[in-house]
Amino acid sequence: MITSLKHLETFPFAGTKLREKSLSHYEFRRIISEPYIAFYRVIENTVFIYRILHGARDYIQVLKNGR
Repeated sequence: MITSLKHLETFPFAGTKLREKSLSHYEFRRIISEPYIAFYRVIENTVFIYRILHGARDYIQVLKNGR
């Protein structure tokens, strides 16, 4: 996971945008480093990592509920 996150220093838009409509206004992106998924946003050329979750979790519900 650390290598994937360091990759964002050079390529902050490397992750894919979330397609979940209820979360689209947050402009979250995700990068996968199995078995984990990191959720982040790019704001003014700065990468903010919001959550790192195990891929088996229902990440949509976790992000919606903030838990």
